[in-house]
Amino acid sequence: MENEKLGIEKLEKFVNAMDDLVELGEDIMKDGKVDLADIASLPKAASVISALVDVAGEYKEMLKEFKDLDGEEVKKLIDVAID
Repeated sequence: MENEKLGIEKLEKFVNAMDDLVELGEDIMKDGKVDLADIASLPKAASVISALVDVAGEYKEMLKEFKDLDGEEVKKLIDVAID
């Protein structure tokens, strides 16, 4: 069991959640300021924050996956981040 290769599912969830957070920030800041007009972004913000909280609770598993990464998994995570 010690030599068992871990997957990257939790890390993929984390990368996707961070990507969504960046997109939200870009949407909010497209006019260069945060104001009442950005209130329309609240539903998306709630969804993004919820996803981040969910994935944050799995940080121990993510650390294990991170320590177990190989080159192919790193490439896959980069692809997930770029998409």
